[in-house]
Amino acid sequence: MPVSPSFDLSVIIVNWNTGQLLSDCLMTLFAETKDISCRVIVIDNHSSDESVGLAKQLFPNLNYIDNNFNGGFAKANNQGLQW
Repeated sequence: MPVSPSFDLSVIIVNWNTGQLLSDCLMTLFAETKDISCRVIVIDNHSSDESVGLAKQLFPNLNYIDNNFNGGFAKANNQGLQW
């Protein structure tokens, strides 16, 4: 059985057409978690804006799931939990 890395905090962020809010959220998250290990999973529910593209430019080392459908908030969270 593979050993998964240990983190102090895991965060799942579900996004749908909220570019500026997503960027603000990620900037605040990393500003406030400098002293702890953090895993962030961003699930995009088929946004039509450039929100995930912008986030990937600013934070390229995060875990991104780009859905080609909008399955809703609960489904996206379940995807993040499986990561």
